[in-house]
Amino acid sequence: MADVTSKYKQNNNNAMKQLKIWSMMFLAMMMISFISSCSKDDDKSSEDYYVKYDLTLISRHINDKRSVTVKTEKGSETINLPNSNQSSSWEGTYGPVKKGFVASISCRSSSLKEAHVRISVAKGSEPFAVKSNGSTSAKFTINY
Repeated sequence: MADVTSKYKQNNNNAMKQLKIWSMMFLAMMMISFISSCSKDDDKSSEDYYVKYDLTLISRHINDKRSVTVKTEKGSETINLPNSNQSSSWEGTYGPVKKGFVASISCRSSSLKEAHVRISVAKGSEPFAVKSNGSTSAKFTINY
């Protein structure tokens, strides 16, 4: 009878050891899953943004010099605008850029009468939202 009791205790101890091992493995897997899901949240802070610039410009004269300068992911870019009539419109989308990017637009005309510039920003695949307006220039820092 003592032999049966001792085998029972030994089997019971083995079962308890296996249960502890499986429990520890389960907890380790849960912790790994939790840690990896936290790192995905950190990646959201480096999400891509896109900047759309709009310009409407009215000059006093035809054939004057007109240009728009915008900040892009590659630096500053100046675009010469058509001058075949008194008004010019221009739109450009740039990116991806990261949080902290300073978007800016400015326009010039040798006979400027009126101008309106606008900066819109989209986060990832979200729709564009107007972030800044101005007459001849505007600036916006992406901080959301």
